[in-house]
Amino acid sequence: MAEIRRATLCIADVTDANPDVMWEVGFAAALGKPVVAISQGSDKLPFDVKDVRTLTYSRTYLSKTLRDPLAAALKATLERYVARRSGLTVEQQKPRLRAVAVTGSMTAPRALVSERLERLLSPYTGSHYHWYVGSFGDTDEAVLAYLLNSGEDSITVVGYSSFDLSEGQLHVLEEHPHVAFIDAQREQIPRIPNSPSKRDIFLASRADLMILIWDGKSKGTRALMEWAFCHS
Repeated sequence: MAEIRRATLCIADVTDANPDVMWEVGFAAALGKPVVAISQGSDKLPFDVKDVRTLTYSRTYLSKTLRDPLAAALKATLERYVARRSGLTVEQQKPRLRAVAVTGSMTAPRALVSERLERLLSPYTGSHYHWYVGSFGDTDEAVLAYLLNSGEDSITVVGYSSFDLSEGQLHVLEEHPHVAFIDAQREQIPRIPNSPSKRDIFLASRADLMILIWDGKSKGTRALMEWAFCHS
């Protein structure tokens, strides 16, 4: 589960519909991870996997039946993620004198998060703030949707890397070109000892106000909260 959560994409060999693999494919799909499925045949596949593009290969002729199709599928999948890595320019950020960063737990009740966002963010919407939003998970997707519905026009999604972007956030970026994406790994960020990540340093250093929404369970969000409190 931890490896699937960290993965940019997953390659699943669904030959013979092994129950463990089927569960892992479902878990990856629930997280919004792109899945490239491969199989030695499609006769025994469940109907819901058959409908997904599956590359058929032969173990006897791997180089001929799998290498090129798999490489093409991976390239096509990853290109969608690297296309939006440019981010904001200095000129675009300059008119915004203040910034708010909002992120939180990856898994959280969407309805509850949306209710809290109304209370937390409504005092700041419509006040010409620039917004930094996380790139993956229930909280980040709810925050971005709320800001767009509120008419905010200066928003940047910040990822741990170029590929740290959920399918939901990627769709929003494709539909709203004014929303920028920043890969924290490519930014010049001050080094701070014991910091959780470069993305977290970026958010803390760029924002005048940082809002963290915790589900009471996420270890990553808790570590970020403790670190941010110690360096506030």
